[in-house]
Amino acid sequence: MVKLLAAPLNNLTVVGDDDQSIYRFRGASMSNILQFKKDYPAAQEVVLIANYRSSQNILDLAYRFIQRNNPNRLEWQMSEGRKQEGGGQSSSLSKSLKAATALEGIIEHLHGETIDDELRLMAEKILEFKSKDKEASWGDFAVLARSNEQVNQADLAMGSLGLPHQSVTAKGLYLKPVIVDVLAYLRLLDNYHESPSLWRVLNFPFWKLRPRDLVELSHFASKKSWSLFEALEKSALIPNLHEETHRIFGTVLKWINEHTVFARDHRPSELLVKVLNEIGYTGYIESKPEGQSRNEFSYLNQFHRRIKRWEETEADPRIRDFMPAITYEIESGEVGDLSVDVEVGPDVVRVMTVHAAKGLEFKYVFVTGLVDRRFPTTERRDPIELPDALVKEILPQGDNNIHLEEERRLFYVAMTRAKRGLWLASAEDYGGSRKKKLSQFLIELDIPLAGGKKAAANVSGLPALVLGDLVDADIIKDYLPEQFSFTQLKAYETCPYQYRYAHVLKVPVWGRHTFSFGQSMHLTLERFFTRLKEKKSARQGSLFAEGQPSAAAEPTLEELLQIYESSWIDEWYESKDQAQEYFNLGRDILKEFFKKHEDAWPDTKFLEKGFNLKIGSYTLKGKVDRVDARGDGVEIIDYKTGSVPKNEDVDKDQLFIYQLAAENIWQEKPVALTFYYLGENKPISFLGTAHDLEALKKKIISTIEEIRKSEFKAKPSPQTCRHCDFKKICPFSQA
Repeated sequence: MVKLLAAPLNNLTVVGDDDQSIYRFRGASMSNILQFKKDYPAAQEVVLIANYRSSQNILDLAYRFIQRNNPNRLEWQMSEGRKQEGGGQSSSLSKSLKAATALEGIIEHLHGETIDDELRLMAEKILEFKSKDKEASWGDFAVLARSNEQVNQADLAMGSLGLPHQSVTAKGLYLKPVIVDVLAYLRLLDNYHESPSLWRVLNFPFWKLRPRDLVELSHFASKKSWSLFEALEKSALIPNLHEETHRIFGTVLKWINEHTVFARDHRPSELLVKVLNEIGYTGYIESKPEGQSRNEFSYLNQFHRRIKRWEETEADPRIRDFMPAITYEIESGEVGDLSVDVEVGPDVVRVMTVHAAKGLEFKYVFVTGLVDRRFPTTERRDPIELPDALVKEILPQGDNNIHLEEERRLFYVAMTRAKRGLWLASAEDYGGSRKKKLSQFLIELDIPLAGGKKAAANVSGLPALVLGDLVDADIIKDYLPEQFSFTQLKAYETCPYQYRYAHVLKVPVWGRHTFSFGQSMHLTLERFFTRLKEKKSARQGSLFAEGQPSAAAEPTLEELLQIYESSWIDEWYESKDQAQEYFNLGRDILKEFFKKHEDAWPDTKFLEKGFNLKIGSYTLKGKVDRVDARGDGVEIIDYKTGSVPKNEDVDKDQLFIYQLAAENIWQEKPVALTFYYLGENKPISFLGTAHDLEALKKKIISTIEEIRKSEFKAKPSPQTCRHCDFKKICPFSQA
């Protein structure tokens, strides 16, 4: 189209920098620049190398770095092309930028033990240079990240540490803490028994509740098997709560009840305004620094407009219909559109992706997450790729990694946003099981650590980096479990922050129909095998007793199905149809189970056998579904109602614990450990070696010792968070 429009006079001007070509997924191919010279060989070149932004040492560092993309750069291509045409070594195109200022820039590498340390170190540097540079405003500082997820982490940290900041992304409205707070309160008005949402609401700072009293409330609810709301209503029964706590609980209940009534006859947009003003949330935001309060009011206004758009599509818009709609939207992966004008916004630290920073400049720039697989990322194909015919990416032949070159251009953009200071930040622990390696880009730059060593934690008097709720580590230590279970240890391994909610704070959760189904199947088989044992005892007794009736009959399928009907737990299903579907599934499973065993029922020794097992100085408790006698030993069986894992890759630790219990407590010799997958009527058996069991003991002791440190670092991932009971309130959630 451009060629058609420009012909025949070719009055055409283009501007571009191949080193900043970072939007290939939108068609901004570097070949557009390389191809232009071939299409218009007579075009006059104007090379812009005078730089009015950055200090010379920052420009030189960036220039040396981007040359690693040779030969796939315009400067190299044109230089080589001229040499081949007899132009010699010289080239009129040099992209070595020259600074207009003589001031030297600051270039440092910050490295922490954990991501919390990394974020704190950046915050400390921001405060340090805000104090040193009397002319600097908050808007002179920017934190740049490779992904929206990292932006959200930095955004939360800046808020927790008290720095005025603004997250600049095109997406993520529903992830903003102020919107998560609002959604938590609105969920309560739709369903009082949404305990995680009530937990978040009770943690609003302006209530000024005592953290210890909040934990007492959740433990009371857990002990009574109540929702948190039921415990709140009956909190007068909880001993040792402060008198002021009872008054605040009463205030919270009053507002929830009043707003529930209001919600029945009013639009959600009206309800939102009423709630924010009456419970004190508006005043709470107004009390924050100006830049932060403007941000949060902006997010609330955008959410209010989102509600109004939904109301326009409804005949009778009410909160009871809006909450399912917004929940489905969030669960589908939508995080909400954001509208932020970075150039005219408040005086705050900007937190944004590198893509969003292109074209902008800041006096001091911090690039976070410089570790392997974060920056540069591993290559992932776009879900909907731009057709090759439109991209027309034609690059010289070579061994270079095209994705790595793209990431390198992105990092070049990040570096050249900085005018007087560039800090590159990394950490060893980002919540995974392994320590992170430094980014390849840091190694290529070869910048020594600031201060010559790895840095950690608080030298500036910043508040503790606390995300989530009011309960701190000192209080947590008083509520750690005295005994542990495999379920607990597995929860901690999956995500320590999830473990904190579930097993330390004991925040009640809404049940799941899959748990009801699993319990129904377990209870059915326990009762059936109990009857089986009784019949066997009766038959054996009749052999030795003269004049007794004949041996008891063998168990029948009808008996099994009758037990199933009486054991069925009809709770937490989303509809009667879903409950019936699962009930029918259970009948089919049990029929197949009976068919497989009717010719040779096992010799069952124990059912639902409990134990308390000492591992080092700690106690592990548990309960085994079934233990069968087999030859000179026993088989330990655990039922599973889920699917057989891919490649039968099962987590053996649970049954290894049961093996230890059998050997050390019951003095039994296990000859097989079996996961019985009921849905596929398939057992998977194995047996732990002495080495396996010893390794497990060490792992258990190590895990419990980590739990007792009370640090509970989050380990978020889309997969983990999607199945978490606390995904709607957790500040780290990636669900």
